[in-house]
Amino acid sequence: MKVEVARSDKFKALIGAIALALVVALLAPPAVQAAVQKIKGTVTAKIKDTGGGNINSKKIAAQGLFDAPGSPGALDVRTFGAGNGFLTAGNCAGAPLPASRTVPRGVVTAIIVTGTDATVGVQSAAVGAFDLLRFETTAANPNVAFSLGNGLKATDALTFTCSGADGRFVLIGQDN
Repeated sequence: MKVEVARSDKFKALIGAIALALVVALLAPPAVQAAVQKIKGTVTAKIKDTGGGNINSKKIAAQGLFDAPGSPGALDVRTFGAGNGFLTAGNCAGAPLPASRTVPRGVVTAIIVTGTDATVGVQSAAVGAFDLLRFETTAANPNVAFSLGNGLKATDALTFTCSGADGRFVLIGQDN
């Protein structure tokens, strides 16, 4: 069976297809451009941490001996290298505070040890029953502060034990 289409119907279909293609060609680019258009100027955006708190940040400045420019797309997020809070304290004599304190979670970023004869050892059950770190004061150096850069955190709790005739310690860090 052969179906014949009139020449005028073919012409109408061709004109309709050209008109549709012209409409698509004229309307599609603005729609696509609107979807991918860059924002020009300064944009202020609030960045939140996982707990919902604000993150303070600033643009990375030029760095190094030759003042190399910082990355234009990165943020220099300021952290509190010395910690943001008091975690616990201990006393070698055991009164009024115990000589041994355990930090179950968080990051210890600073240890302050005072006294004329104090040794503070840090242990973790995750690695064994020996001191991971040891901090000491003497009569010649009775006040010592130890900053731990990015912090001290283990997969298990950290136990700080003070021994000696005269000494106290304070732990500063981030309780997270």
